[in-house]
Amino acid sequence: MPYIRGYNIKVGYKEETTEGVPPEGTEGNPLTYDYFGHITGLTPTLNPNPVAVHPIGIRYPLTHVKGMREIALSIESNPISKTVLQYALTNITKTITVWEKLVDINSSIIYKGLRANRLRLRGEVGRPLVSTEDFIGKDAGTTIPNYADVPDVSTVSPFHFPEQSATLGGSPLSGVVSAFEVDIVNNVEAIYGIGDVVSVGSVERVIATTGSITMTLSSLSDLTDVLGVTEKANLAIVIGKEGGANVTLTIPKMVWTAYPKPIAVGNVIRITLPFESHGAMPTIS
Repeated sequence: MPYIRGYNIKVGYKEETTEGVPPEGTEGNPLTYDYFGHITGLTPTLNPNPVAVHPIGIRYPLTHVKGMREIALSIESNPISKTVLQYALTNITKTITVWEKLVDINSSIIYKGLRANRLRLRGEVGRPLVSTEDFIGKDAGTTIPNYADVPDVSTVSPFHFPEQSATLGGSPLSGVVSAFEVDIVNNVEAIYGIGDVVSVGSVERVIATTGSITMTLSSLSDLTDVLGVTEKANLAIVIGKEGGANVTLTIPKMVWTAYPKPIAVGNVIRITLPFESHGAMPTIS
């Protein structure tokens, strides 16, 4: 009996021309899907949501009927480019197909019509950037695209933090930054109609951007801004990459929302300042 080993799974993605239709190649021009990044985890949601019919007169359900099929996919990775991250930002109107190839059993799962519902970025000094991107899908199946295949693992280095910087309004923050988190939620909704088992598509709604910055406590200037709900402009975090160009994550307008300041004897005092963004979209450039 073959066993499916996590390390022996290949994953690729491709931007769709038509929502929910996996891109294909041709006999004379085969297609290789794009490498998503150094994926460390896949969490699919493949729920048919059958509905039990239970009339009075019997103790057990009479039958089950089809419900609305729920398709979602969460991908945790160490990104090697900004391309996949943009699907939660400037490319939110676009959808992708993700191809999961289970090499041990020579089978595949194809996730179709994926739109980025949420993007979480976590950076810490001495570690690679971690991205968790949650997608809402249209459908899924096991039929592979014609004349196409998934890519091999890339040797490109991920984004990380041997050299990085964080500025606020063009100036260094008040303390030495050691970590950050950003959470971008697009509130994507799958649309169903009468007679539909799968969604007819999905649409992004209002966006919410929150996060936090962890840094050493060097002054109380941030406390004044927290209590005054002072709008801060252009929080820019530069993320490094060996052998490639850096990227800059920019939060255009934000306010600090709390001032936690734990103190422990013998420790350097660090604070983690949570923030919320407003007035403009975050960008990755």
